[in-house]
Amino acid sequence: MKIKTPFNTAPFTPKSDDIQYCGQISDHPLFPGKIGRLLVITKYMADGDNHRLTVYGYLIHVDLDTGEKVTSFKDSLEDWVVTDAYKVVLRNASGYMIENSEFVQEEDRIEGEQYSESQLTPYKVLPAYVRFARMLKTYTVPAQMLFQKIVDMEDEFNSIFDVYGNIYEYMINKPVEFKNPENPINREIPSNL
Repeated sequence: MKIKTPFNTAPFTPKSDDIQYCGQISDHPLFPGKIGRLLVITKYMADGDNHRLTVYGYLIHVDLDTGEKVTSFKDSLEDWVVTDAYKVVLRNASGYMIENSEFVQEEDRIEGEQYSESQLTPYKVLPAYVRFARMLKTYTVPAQMLFQKIVDMEDEFNSIFDVYGNIYEYMINKPVEFKNPENPINREIPSNL
């Protein structure tokens, strides 16, 4: 289970008007409870024609024992590109995966019969760009609030911020993982889009 140790983020939050989002994500996975992290998104660019959303930003690491910024960790957020090259599981407002009514259990499959991807997937999935684009278009809430929901989901369920390297390559080469949260997550914005 991911750990997000509460700490005073105010001294580390950039004060620039150019910042689209700044929020705490889970603690550094190699040092749980010791290194807190803030994600800062400086800009995002949507390209609807090519179904591509590029997110630019960086991470701030904080030593939770001393309350000081740590500069020995890589801070760049490389290649967070959301496209239809990978799929994400749809979740309800509590963070639980939404069951796929078309799913055919393995024991019910007939040998030699062809099944669609939907019939072989136990939970509803959408291409990542489609899900992000729907969220961006559907909700009339500040970008900060919307990004908080998106970041929470990516942090908790896809662990993309634990990858120091090319996030996009990681996501397209990683199979869709099916797991429900151990503790239900109370979300104000439904993630079932």
